Amino acid sequence: MPTVTKHCNYYFYELLIAYQQAAAQNHLIDNINKQKAIENLTIKPISTDFLARIIAYFDTKNESLNYPQLVKFYRETAYPEAEKIIQTKFKMSYTTPATIKESLFFEE
Repeated sequence: MPTVTKHCNYYFYELLIAYQQAAAQNHLIDNINKQKAIENLTIKPISTDFLARIIAYFDTKNESLNYPQLVKFYRETAYPEAEKIIQTKFKMSYTTPATIKESLFFEE
């Protein structure tokens, strides 16, 4: 059983590396640094998830992380960083809507 797991992990990471390289080439970010890639890709608003994946690609491409480590990095580091970049660049701010005291449709 451990040998099968090792083989599965090996092929998963080979596929992940090939996918990341192809995606980087498709988005023309394979020969530039992280900051330049973020600048180029955020000329127009993009999804936070997509930007987080770009951040994760640059921050982990020279490390060999296992799947749980990749997921943890994405959730705890890359996604919050992407949110901050998008909010700052596009001057987005979120406010909680005021409570409606009375309305034609709602009564409290």
